[in-house]
Amino acid sequence: MKYYRILLVDDEPHIINMIMRLLDSIENMELDIYYAYSAVDALDIIKKGRIDLLITDIQMPGMNGLELLQQINLFWSGTKSIVLTAYPEFHYAYEVFQQNASGYLLKTEEKEVILKTILHTLEIIDQERQMSFSISPQQ
Repeated sequence: MKYYRILLVDDEPHIINMIMRLLDSIENMELDIYYAYSAVDALDIIKKGRIDLLITDIQMPGMNGLELLQQINLFWSGTKSIVLTAYPEFHYAYEVFQQNASGYLLKTEEKEVILKTILHTLEIIDQERQMSFSISPQQ
């Protein structure tokens, strides 16, 4: 069974709850889900162990999601990230992809679109894992 560690970060509890319901609908995967209501709290979780997928908001009090993306890349460079935001401005999307995020979605997207993006990102993680296992060191 496939296993993934996912961190949800948003200062709006109803968004965290909505994403958790979407993740609960995924079958045939073991998901270890963590959540935080601020980027600062998320950093505490990130420092304790590898995260496969980060799903974060951009605008949060204290530290924003873009700064969080920079930080997680320092700790776990292989982490995939999806930014889920209420802000459709181009400069946010540009900055998100400069941080190597896997997706940028508006919170107003249909739940099916959000779930499809999450599943697609988990597939990418799985493909990268398979590639790293198939590469053997030269002798």
